[in-house]
Amino acid sequence: MNPFIVNLSDCATGSKSAPDNVGADQWARSEYGEKAWRLAVLTANDLPVPDGFVLTCSAYRHFRGSDSKELERHLLLAFDDHFPSNAQVAVRSSACGEDGERGEDGERGAANHATTSYAGQHDTLYFVTRDTLCQSVLKVWQSIDKSADYRARMGLTESPDMAVIVQTLIEPVVSGLCFGRDPTGVTSNAIIESSWGLGAAVVDGRVTPDRFEVNPSGKLVACHTARKDWQISSDGFAGTRLQSVPTSRKSARSLDDAQAESVWALTQRCGELFGSPQDVEWAIDADGALHALQSRPFTIVDSAKEPIDGEWVIFKPIVENFTQPMSPLSVDLFRQVIPGFARFIDGRLYLNGKLARTLLPFRLSKDEWTDVLLLRRPSPPTIHWPKAILLALVALVSYPVWGIFAQRARRIASIQFEAFAQLAERLRLSGRNNAPMVLRKLFLGGSPFRRIGLRVLQANVAAGRYFLYTAWLKSLLQRFAPGLVDADKDLALLTQAGEDLISRELVDGIRHLANVASASVEVSAALSAAPQSSEHAQLARALHGTAFEEALDVFIARFGHRCTGEVELMSPRWREDPAPVLAMVRTFMANRGEVRELHGEQLAAMDRLHQQLDRRWQRWLIDTLIEEVRDLSALRENTRHYHILLFDTLRSKILQREQQLLASGALKCPDDIFFLQWHEIEKLLNTSWRWENVEPIIRSRRAEHLARSRRPPLMTINMLAENDGASETLSGLCASPGIAEGPARVIRQIGADTRLEPGEILVAPYTDPMWTPLFPAAAAVVVEVGSYLSHAGTVAREYGVPCIVDVAGATSAIANGDMLRIDAAAGSIIHRKQGTADSTALSTTAPAADEEDQRSESP
Repeated sequence: MNPFIVNLSDCATGSKSAPDNVGADQWARSEYGEKAWRLAVLTANDLPVPDGFVLTCSAYRHFRGSDSKELERHLLLAFDDHFPSNAQVAVRSSACGEDGERGEDGERGAANHATTSYAGQHDTLYFVTRDTLCQSVLKVWQSIDKSADYRARMGLTESPDMAVIVQTLIEPVVSGLCFGRDPTGVTSNAIIESSWGLGAAVVDGRVTPDRFEVNPSGKLVACHTARKDWQISSDGFAGTRLQSVPTSRKSARSLDDAQAESVWALTQRCGELFGSPQDVEWAIDADGALHALQSRPFTIVDSAKEPIDGEWVIFKPIVENFTQPMSPLSVDLFRQVIPGFARFIDGRLYLNGKLARTLLPFRLSKDEWTDVLLLRRPSPPTIHWPKAILLALVALVSYPVWGIFAQRARRIASIQFEAFAQLAERLRLSGRNNAPMVLRKLFLGGSPFRRIGLRVLQANVAAGRYFLYTAWLKSLLQRFAPGLVDADKDLALLTQAGEDLISRELVDGIRHLANVASASVEVSAALSAAPQSSEHAQLARALHGTAFEEALDVFIARFGHRCTGEVELMSPRWREDPAPVLAMVRTFMANRGEVRELHGEQLAAMDRLHQQLDRRWQRWLIDTLIEEVRDLSALRENTRHYHILLFDTLRSKILQREQQLLASGALKCPDDIFFLQWHEIEKLLNTSWRWENVEPIIRSRRAEHLARSRRPPLMTINMLAENDGASETLSGLCASPGIAEGPARVIRQIGADTRLEPGEILVAPYTDPMWTPLFPAAAAVVVEVGSYLSHAGTVAREYGVPCIVDVAGATSAIANGDMLRIDAAAGSIIHRKQGTADSTALSTTAPAADEEDQRSESP
């Protein structure tokens, strides 16, 4: 019997070779490695595992460091016994302790989850041929040195022996991972991640995968379809392995419901065999057959790697539109211009909570300070007069500069910000300015006495006093007009920015495109078939020369710099890929909600208000504040349209450098540049670094970015305990007042086929411009993350739709079809699950002022 080679299917037990004093399974795991032993167990229980053989740990001890010719002889004989001579195989590591389990005492055992998995630490090689088999095995053996740091962190002192698996290479249409339990611990659901082609694209962080949630009963309960630009192809030897995904499939679901549930069933079966939840790597081939490629013990994503000093609160204006961590290049560039009271933690931007408490002139509890920094509204604060006087003196001294600027910015017409757009375009075309230079010129804006139209970000910040004026206005109304019924609703109507909002122009543009498309049978048919089309070119040909194409060009010329996740420099803009625009058009065509005319309601609200105000000076003061709030609201929204040009221009400069590096061979794959820092890019540009220098950096950062994206963002750090989102009592904040009742429609991600029936209540994690077409049909909107000035709140007020934001855990607690009664002004959701007769208040009226100190924070 060959002591160095064994069939994979024979690795489930070592009874024939194990010494008398060693258990068969224990010996098999030490001789064949954990991964091979587990795959053999699956094979023995009739689960679909690709066939192959194993080079044993005895071979590792015997051949490593010696002449490889004898090793090659054994490998070629085994290859010829198992595969055709022209076959391609996968070569996988199977180290002792890799994918193993440890009990609390450190000994190997059946724990609830693994504490050491070695996931991603050792090499797996694909497309290996007979001629390259021996050198591939040696490379896998050498990768054991890469895990030295990992072993040290896990308290493992000895380098393990390593067996090697040689298997049939599955040519998958789609592949990925299934976590037998949510690795973040937020839910008890299984989580499936999938993408086109080989699973290495998911494991290495090359793509953001689709994400599916399957509940413990095996039912698919959620689907988040990501944009998948790249796949690792398995089509023979021709061309590069990393290929662009066809446009029609980039945003398409990679698994249907039945496939997702089949992957879950496979993972559950693996868990039953090993006695604990498993993380399973799987693939589906062109014939639709499902294969298990690896099974390892369930590992928990730990969000607390190292203690973080200080008190931090997440920067709400970003996270309410983009919950994912930023790419390393985005973080590196923005870090150069953000003020000292902010910092990036795990790819997300946070504000210094302790510094804010030190500087601002209020006496607030820690919870109330968190409310302020998360753009919530706590009870009226007590003034800290020494600080207030000092701050007033500082404001007086700085007024000639920033005070006058704020007053100048208040009434500026949005057309004046076209000067910023023209500057951005000049910088985009200039060959003299690199990305950091462009960032400084557009972000910092120069002197405060410069044209306001060139200082978009500063004007946007100046509009932030909107919050103070709104709070003052509400306080005055409580004093001057205590008898006003539905004061919050009337105030929301009266302070709407109106028709001059650019965001309203965007919505009207999408509606116009939907009307133009609906007027043509051919265009409507082409758009309807597009999500299933195998060739994006078919859609382009169908639209060519039509009135819709002309209207689309006009829209892209105006809004082509927009996209989902606009602050992330890695996000493709609409001008690069208009597919999201077409998805919004299809959504508008499918959701023909009526546009509510609010002018009459606004006049009636103003009349009710004036009837409650007895004195002329009161009317003048209230009317002035309403106009001020309306102007500042428009300023904030309109400047946002222009400052997004900054991110678009930065991306353009980065892509110019990327093309240069790809052409020279210094980079191999598009988007890799976003996983470098700018000083590293400069080293590639001046040729002091080559691909070999950055390849391990990119690989490591991609894996870390993927791990961070699996963790939900922490709203606070060292401020208070995080809520796990599973509480049965949810509390929310009013972003648009009103009362509504209807069935819930839980939508975790917008897609081309997303529908919202008129009268349904939209429940979502957050919203951005892609969600806007759903608002006219919505009876109300509930979002997990947001503020009064977030996209959800702003658009809901424009359409007169009740909206509650910051409802932690809403998409988990509420299911499709559950009946909801929304009282947005009170922050109240009355929730009745399907099949129950009684209603339960999940969110009650916001706490009174004297209860604020005892309030439990729900980020």
